[in-house]
Amino acid sequence: MAIEVENPAAKEIHHLHSRFAARKVLFILVGLAILAALAIVAVSVGAARLGLGDVSRAIVAKALPFTGMESDKLISAIVWDIRLPRVLMAIVAGMCFAVSGAAMQGTLRNPLASPYTMGISSAAGFGAALAIVLGVSIASGSYVIIANAFLFSLMAALLVFGIARIRGISS
Repeated sequence: MAIEVENPAAKEIHHLHSRFAARKVLFILVGLAILAALAIVAVSVGAARLGLGDVSRAIVAKALPFTGMESDKLISAIVWDIRLPRVLMAIVAGMCFAVSGAAMQGTLRNPLASPYTMGISSAAGFGAALAIVLGVSIASGSYVIIANAFLFSLMAALLVFGIARIRGISS
């Protein structure tokens, strides 16, 4: 169900929009392909030298069992149990940093905004230092330092936003 447009200017705008959308899709697909290739290279790097073919074979053999491809059990264990989870978590962490940076820049309406701008990074460092040096923590368990850093950074962000709201200061 295509929209027919009679106005020549509107047709030109529609054409430009379509080209721009196609470029964005192409850029995203190329970026994902590069990310996948770099992930395979990252999985192949380590103390046990594995070739790109060995890594690819191990990934395909376990991810797509219907292909009938087989891999060495030791290589498969190294790839699936040790290296691939680390690489995937690094990718997820990078995505989270990107989303949090975009959220901060959008919230502040400032493309140069960063955690250092509002003191969030300093508060996280202070919370981690309290947990390390004095053993003082808001949370308990095996992730005391991480939880303390997160909670102190959250308190700093809420404090800054609260003061800004009380004073009527916009971003």
